[in-house]
Amino acid sequence: DVAVRLPGEKTVLLDAKVPLEAYLKSVEAPDADRAALLVAHAAQLRAHVDSLSRKQYWEAFAGSPEMAVLFLPSEGLLAAALEVDPALHEDAFAKRIVLATPATLLALLLTIAHVWKQDAIAANAREIANEGRELHKRIADLSRHMAKLGRALESALKTYNGAVGSFDSRLLPAARRFEELKASAVDVQLDPLAEVEVLPRLPRPAGDEGLPDDAN
Repeated sequence: DVAVRLPGEKTVLLDAKVPLEAYLKSVEAPDADRAALLVAHAAQLRAHVDSLSRKQYWEAFAGSPEMAVLFLPSEGLLAAALEVDPALHEDAFAKRIVLATPATLLALLLTIAHVWKQDAIAANAREIANEGRELHKRIADLSRHMAKLGRALESALKTYNGAVGSFDSRLLPAARRFEELKASAVDVQLDPLAEVEVLPRLPRPAGDEGLPDDAN
């Protein structure tokens, strides 16, 4: 009659077509007839359990637990049956049928809701973990690129400073000599060159503890 969804695309099936005829008669019957009617009630309930077990409704729902819940709308219905057939509950469970009254059904549904909530929390945690791993990978990739760029800049600065040193020691004296001999181009002055002393700051290797000083 009802399918309660569970986490992971699973369901719990509820059947509410419990036989009531013998039980309702026993309520109004005289004491002399009540015992026989309660025996009949227990027999009807057991027969319905057997019928549900044979039908195996859970096979029609992919991922469903191999069980169904038989809902009894009154606590007295189950108590009366168990009074004359104490093994009914255990036998039903062995046949994958759970007998539930309003009180036990509520507990079952609350448990299902709790499991559903926990599954959602676990799913969110897995998603956060996946996003975290992806972010870490991207940071690691960027760190490698930045380190490579920093090394390239350092190499370029060393090459530049070497060229400045060569210019100052070899070319500049000759150019000054031309100026002294009045052999330089008119209105052309030599711009001074200076070495660059600032070196690029390389990122820390992955795994170093703490933050850079300027990040605090």
